[in-house]
Amino acid sequence: MALERTKRAVLRLSPPFLRDTLVRSWRWVRRRWIKLDPDGVDQGAFEAALRAVGIVRGDTLMVHSSLSSFGHVKGGPEVVLRALMESVGPEGTLVFPTFSIPGSMLERLADPTYVFDPATTPSRMGAISEAFRKLPGVRRNHHPTHSIAVWGRNQDRLLGGEDLTFPTNFGPGTAMGRLADVGGKIVGLGISLGPVTYYHCFEDHHLERFPGVYLPDRVSARIQTPEGVITSRILVHAPDYHARRVDKDPAIEAFVRAFFDSRGVRRAAQLGRSGVWAVACADFLRMVDLMQQEGATIYSTPSASMQPLSPS
Repeated sequence: MALERTKRAVLRLSPPFLRDTLVRSWRWVRRRWIKLDPDGVDQGAFEAALRAVGIVRGDTLMVHSSLSSFGHVKGGPEVVLRALMESVGPEGTLVFPTFSIPGSMLERLADPTYVFDPATTPSRMGAISEAFRKLPGVRRNHHPTHSIAVWGRNQDRLLGGEDLTFPTNFGPGTAMGRLADVGGKIVGLGISLGPVTYYHCFEDHHLERFPGVYLPDRVSARIQTPEGVITSRILVHAPDYHARRVDKDPAIEAFVRAFFDSRGVRRAAQLGRSGVWAVACADFLRMVDLMQQEGATIYSTPSASMQPLSPS
């Protein structure tokens, strides 16, 4: 987790023309780092860590993940998925982000050749997410940049009745917006509290409290459906906010982590070279609400030089 925060800080401070080279160099270093782990992490270790953070059979989990953060994982992403399925059982539900954006929403949708196809468009959310997308019995929704894939008992409750006009991306009636309704939990595998999309659920439920987070005009997106390609116009995050949020700024992530942990809502366990954590969706939303009441958001903290967003 510390290495990931360091990487994000270095990239944020680097000139754009160097970033691709730095990313390639970082990936080489990570591969070498993983090879230095002779023991590795197996399925049993993953299951034990999930139990330690309170995961039980029947749970609905929204999982953000980084396979390489753990060091050598014996059996690769498939082992992680088996551990998750064993942990929640057939009465449980697994949800993974299968987002298809290499950078910002605006950058993705500016590509005139881009058509999102839930059946074939790869996930850019890591090896575990991409392996999950391809599993039998997994269904994916049609959001053109922030799709999710679901397996298990609550699949229909989360994906049913999808509105392809996308009034919001993560708000009421969306698959991610329904997670709290089914008692879901957010789980981090090998990641910090930075790259977690669930923050946006609170924003989309309370758009009036976050002026400027989205561009004023919707942007067209093309989506492959069983009936053919349709065009929908969706809300797109403003690039200036995208560039300075919790997943880009280690200081903001540290503030958010301390805020959650001081209130006892996050359970964490060490695993391999990284860790596992879990927060109930209802608690996650409550924390984001409390943070804003205290003058902080995922874009700024009370001690940051930028002014925090405030209710309009």
